[in-house]
Amino acid sequence: MNILGFYLMKRDKSRALKHQPRISEVTFMFVTLLGGIVGIVVGGSMFRHKTKKRSFQFKIGIAFLASLALYVNILNIIK
Repeated sequence: MNILGFYLMKRDKSRALKHQPRISEVTFMFVTLLGGIVGIVVGGSMFRHKTKKRSFQFKIGIAFLASLALYVNILNIIK
């Protein structure tokens, strides 16, 4: 998921520069929810993409916290 998140950040930055249709924020949040937070953060930082968008950072943060809660609940069920 991290590789996918990284790739999506690169691809969206490329599309933004070319004024092409963009990848939706919902897609980024879904990838984050499935464990791709490192790829999203590293990709955003490396490509300087969406780093100044506070609303995007907030949404990704919420998706990350939701993924943590989900994983903790799954681990508790497995025990």
